[in-house]
Amino acid sequence: MKNLSLDNERGMKEKGEARVYSTLHTKHGNLKQVASIQLAQQLIAKASFEISGGVREWINNTSGKHYRKELKDYYLTDEKLVEDIVTIHLMMAGELYISSENSFKPKAPHARYSVVSSLHKKVAPDMCLEVFWRLFEVIVEASPYFETESGWREWNKRYIKYTCTLSTEILETLAQEALLAFYPTPMLTPPIDWELIDDEVTGGYETYQYKLIRANFTNIDYSLYSKSIFDSINYIQSVPWVVNEELVAVVKKELKEPKREDFVTQEFPDITPCRTDLDLDAEDVKDRLSEDELDEILSARAIYREAYTLYAAEASDFESALGKYRAVKMAVAIAEQYIDADEIYFPHSYDFRGRIYPISIGLSPQGSDAVKAMIDYKNGEVLDERGGEWMWAYYASLWGDDKIPFQERVERGKELYNMGADYKEADEPYQFLSHQMQLKKWIDNPSHKVTARIHLDACNSGSQFTSAITADKIGCINTNVIPTINEDGTQTRQDAYLLVSDLALERTKELLKTCETHEEEEMLEFFKQLLETDGRKICKTPVMVSNYGGTAGGRSEILYNLFREMKVDRKWITKKVASRFSKIIGESIAGVLRGGKEFEIYIHKMNNIITRRSNKGIVWTTSDGFRVLHLKQKELSMKKVQCMLPGARRKTHINLRRFSNKVAPAKMKSAISPNYIHSLDAELLRRVALKLKKKGVDSDWIHDSFGSLPNHVDDMLSITKNEFRKMMMKKPLRVLDRELRQQADPSIKTQSELEEVSIPSLKGFSVTNGDLSIIDKSDWFFS
Repeated sequence: MKNLSLDNERGMKEKGEARVYSTLHTKHGNLKQVASIQLAQQLIAKASFEISGGVREWINNTSGKHYRKELKDYYLTDEKLVEDIVTIHLMMAGELYISSENSFKPKAPHARYSVVSSLHKKVAPDMCLEVFWRLFEVIVEASPYFETESGWREWNKRYIKYTCTLSTEILETLAQEALLAFYPTPMLTPPIDWELIDDEVTGGYETYQYKLIRANFTNIDYSLYSKSIFDSINYIQSVPWVVNEELVAVVKKELKEPKREDFVTQEFPDITPCRTDLDLDAEDVKDRLSEDELDEILSARAIYREAYTLYAAEASDFESALGKYRAVKMAVAIAEQYIDADEIYFPHSYDFRGRIYPISIGLSPQGSDAVKAMIDYKNGEVLDERGGEWMWAYYASLWGDDKIPFQERVERGKELYNMGADYKEADEPYQFLSHQMQLKKWIDNPSHKVTARIHLDACNSGSQFTSAITADKIGCINTNVIPTINEDGTQTRQDAYLLVSDLALERTKELLKTCETHEEEEMLEFFKQLLETDGRKICKTPVMVSNYGGTAGGRSEILYNLFREMKVDRKWITKKVASRFSKIIGESIAGVLRGGKEFEIYIHKMNNIITRRSNKGIVWTTSDGFRVLHLKQKELSMKKVQCMLPGARRKTHINLRRFSNKVAPAKMKSAISPNYIHSLDAELLRRVALKLKKKGVDSDWIHDSFGSLPNHVDDMLSITKNEFRKMMMKKPLRVLDRELRQQADPSIKTQSELEEVSIPSLKGFSVTNGDLSIIDKSDWFFS
């Protein structure tokens, strides 16, 4: 096997670690002379050995007395210390190269915290975080390749982040070494089944035990989870895959690093006029400044903030593109390691809401277009007649024609193939190319076993659920839960995004009739033009997030970024304009999808009543037995830690995030609506997965996007509709309401407040009477 002569993931891990630790020296103790591809690793190893003496000196003699003993006891041998320094260097390279912490716009002061806490969990979880952070800062200070950088984020806000002085090429190589040696990658043998034995949960990787449920809290009682929770994840991670060598070669050849000048058109604004040295709230400063001087500084700061916001947004776009490029490049490097593998597997785990994710990073079925295209199902099938139709229809969908009726999609797929459509013009270019290759093999040989996967996506999953649980018939129609059947028997595909756009346009026209100023009229004309030309595009994301805790501020940010993306006149790219437009679109969403807003109002009220007095997380259980704990704790003020580094003249200050043992009602409120809806779509996924398991079908899953081989798409679609209907028959909102009320404080005042809150119901239909059975006829529920 190319580059990976291993028979299981245990060997892979052992080889990775051996490559990092054991092969660094010759038998005489000197660094090995190695090929150029290992230069980066050797540079880090050499630096680690060189600084280890200084780090040991600091531990033994100059570290703080109150944590010196812990460090000395932890590092009894120099070998262990050097090993951890090498590990920290390599993993930090991976963090900086791959993660968003390398972006221009770090979330100070959390950027440093997230990097260090991540490394702490992987390198020395038994060590106190504060002590590890001191050690980490000492290593960064001593390292010739890593350093701490600070600068201005806004006129009164500084950022601090870690950077690497090595070239991008070397950093990339280091990141790949770190990924293969320390991070979970695909397996060559089936994952271990997740199971509960003697209160201990094991599963996934054999040699590295990850959590079944990814959550910050550790007090998870797995005995409360049903057997189906274990069965569904074991089925999903048991599907074998293979690497598509042809696609890997194409992606690798065409992968181009984005150029900064293509994204960042603004100059970094001059901060000098802002007088950052002055605290304008201080009385002595106010007394020294004249009114004109004060106005001048305030004006300069306002101008700087607006200019910086636009610059930072463009810089963030570039960093996002760069991050996507690096992610795909990393996936290519991993895929190349498995090209000759007979089959590979992706162990999975849950998040606290029940959503399922592959544990391995870089290459997975849940990647971007390019990443997904690089892997195929291992077990293919000879296509039957219906499977062939789905092959053609999905070919059209990948091109971008996913909103036309099925038979038209079939014909459109054939047309695209016969005309030799260029995959680079498709909506999903690399999946389109992969599908094109599969079609050619099938056409050349009808007995060819096709390994392509067909994915069906929910039509706005969040709105489908909120409309169904609140009996919002209009919402169900607008999201195709209830089909729109014409007199001739055909169906009209409803488009909630377009409906919101149309309503927003109507509102804008009405506002134009009553506007009082020329400025307002000009702004509304701008909105009107945008909605007439790009209304659906503009309204899509705000509608999608409306059921997931979307706020007016969030919509404003989305619209602000859309203005930039669409390159509208510079004068309209302001937060004020985006906020005004956000209000119009928000009102229009409520007019098209009433159930979502009704549910949000209800769940927010219940959250506030429960969390104000209980000081506990909120728990609910899905009907298939997944127990969700919704918990947000109050964040305390940063703990400032001082650390004297080796050879330093002044102390380094570290800010540690701290959380109290009290819940944060406001945070709980903002997150509870999306978390509940996500727990419902996760339940639907698990239910459908178990049904397909019984049929022996290979499948893959991305939250509200379900995939299978072409021959089984109709079955998958039918099962999805049936399971959704059965979930609604169980009255999930009533079950939730009962659970919430049981968790509320028993005081008279609380009970009185609860009596004023009722379950939202728009009474558009009755699930009990079978009014939702018509979902079986909907062609666009999932498509």
